[in-house]
Amino acid sequence: MSQCSEGFGNEEMENIMINYDDNSKREASLRADYSIAKHIGYIMCEAAVNYNMILVSDMDPEILKKCNIKVVKSVDEALEIAYGLSGKDAKVYVMPNGANTLPKMK
Repeated sequence: MSQCSEGFGNEEMENIMINYDDNSKREASLRADYSIAKHIGYIMCEAAVNYNMILVSDMDPEILKKCNIKVVKSVDEALEIAYGLSGKDAKVYVMPNGANTLPKMK
């Protein structure tokens, strides 16, 4: 959950997330001109390929389509999608400090 009132917050991150169709192109761009912002954008896109990422935000859902990140407007909508993917008994985690947390799944 993130309002994202400033969008991506960084032009380099935005460019690597929305201007490429796949992660191999994103990786090539990152290797050619490395920056922390581009690296973070690349990692987010890489995670979205491996996991179902649902972002509750005011951002336009079309912006993040190339990244495999589903943008919804409410927690209820996000839970409906998550339960649809994994069943009503699925475990759901809310990470209040998600930007500063690195979860370890077993």
